[in-house]
Amino acid sequence: MVWTLPQSVSFCDVHGRLVFLDSAADLYLSLPGAAEAVFRRLMAGETIFGAPSDIPPGLVSAGLLVEGPKGQPLSPCKSADLRASLLDQPPAPDNRHVPGLAIALARTALALRLIGLDRTLRRLSRRIPALSTLDAHADAGPVVAAFERLGMLATPHEQCLVRSLALGRYLRRRGFAVDVVLGARLRPFSAHAWVQLGDTVLNDQLDTVRNFTPIRVV
Repeated sequence: MVWTLPQSVSFCDVHGRLVFLDSAADLYLSLPGAAEAVFRRLMAGETIFGAPSDIPPGLVSAGLLVEGPKGQPLSPCKSADLRASLLDQPPAPDNRHVPGLAIALARTALALRLIGLDRTLRRLSRRIPALSTLDAHADAGPVVAAFERLGMLATPHEQCLVRSLALGRYLRRRGFAVDVVLGARLRPFSAHAWVQLGDTVLNDQLDTVRNFTPIRVV
C-alpha cells in the first residue's frame, strides 16, 4: 500500500512539529502526537502493512493521505536559502509598471475570492518563466520598487498573500524566474507569504521571512 499527499497538500517541519497546508480547504493544521508519529514513519520510508485502519483515521479523513502513486511524495517543502533582501538597497522604481501592477493586485484579490487559494496557486504554477534568475535579477528591482510604492497607496502590507501572488504573477508574465513562497511558524501560529528570486527575497525584509519555514513554493 502506497500513501501519498494529495496535490493540494504540502507540509513543513517547524522546530520538530509538522504543519500542513491544504490549499483546497484553505486550511493550516497540525497532528496529534500519535498521528504525527505514524506520518513520520511513512516519511522515513517505513511500510505499514495491513488494512487502511492501521493508519490513524484522522490522517485520511482530514485529507492528508491518499492511497496510490499519483500524489506528492511524503517529504517536507524545500526552498532556496535566503541570503539577501532587495529592500535592503531598494532601486529607483519604474513607475511605468504601476498600472499593470494595480491590475494584477485587483485580479489576484478577485481570484482568491471567486476560485479560492488552490486554483489560484495552480494558475500561477502553470506560468513558466522564460528567463534565468541571473538574466532577470538586475531588471526585477525597479518593478519591485514600483510595487512597494503602489502598496503604500493601495494595499495594506499585512495582506502579504494577495500582494505576493500579484507580484509573482506580474513578474512571471514578464519572464522573471521567481518563486512565491508560503511559510508558517508556531508559538503563536502565523502564516506569511513572500516572493523570492534565487537567494534574494524581493518584497520583504530578510529578518522577517527567516522567522517562517516554507510550507509551499509555487
